[in-house]
Amino acid sequence: MGTDIKSGDYAENMSAKENALQYVKDFIEESLNWYQSHRSAKKFWSKGLRFGTIMFMSAGTLISLLPTALIENVHRLALERSLPGIFVALAGLCMTLDKAYGHTSGWKRYVETFMLLQREKDELHFLRCEKGSTMPEDQFIAECKAIMLRVRGIISKEVVSWANELSFQQRLQDANRQGGIDSSSQPRVQSVS
Repeated sequence: MGTDIKSGDYAENMSAKENALQYVKDFIEESLNWYQSHRSAKKFWSKGLRFGTIMFMSAGTLISLLPTALIENVHRLALERSLPGIFVALAGLCMTLDKAYGHTSGWKRYVETFMLLQREKDELHFLRCEKGSTMPEDQFIAECKAIMLRVRGIISKEVVSWANELSFQQRLQDANRQGGIDSSSQPRVQSVS
């Protein structure tokens, strides 16, 4: 967003202070809205898969205990004997799907990023309320710029974290196709500063 805040290109009828404030505020609001809207799908799948893991694991455990506790000395069918293993395998599948598609980790990243962005929005609000009318224009614009750079840093950090996770997930998939993986060496994407 190549808007020159100081020259007034953002909104011609505003002062430079108002321009800087509005520009940063709009960017933070857009970012908050994006994270708010995208985290709900991650939350849905994360909770669903974790709930499935718990339910399947519990069912596998209970099924293995119930028939022997209720009915002794009766031959159990082969299917009955394999049900606990099937439920444990389904629990493992739920965990694998969550890990492979990054639902829980993505939801966690989105919530953390949303909270950090909200803090910066509050900082901007209090800057305007406490110092907006008394602070010299250049200093006020510098404070707005510092907040904007922190916001971009927060978003950049989340994107780097996502890229690292995606890169590792891709390596897992590639290794599974080739027959194994050495998980001791996870690739890392470095932030560009």
